[in-house]
Amino acid sequence: MVHIPQKSVHSLSPESRQTELGLLDAEIGTLRADNKSLRAINRILEREKKELEAEVETLRAEAKDENDPHI
Repeated sequence: MVHIPQKSVHSLSPESRQTELGLLDAEIGTLRADNKSLRAINRILEREKKELEAEVETLRAEAKDENDPHI
């Protein structure tokens, strides 16, 4: 699920509007940092997946060689 911050400011007083804008900017900054972290985690998981797939193929080949009586 994607969270999209509100684009409108609901406060009436100038001070409250400024505070609300600051909070929205902080929320956007946090979401960007979260996105960057998730992308980094995804890259690591993709790399580990490739390594595990290669290991599975190696084990399958070894198991096939062990079960093949014609070798």
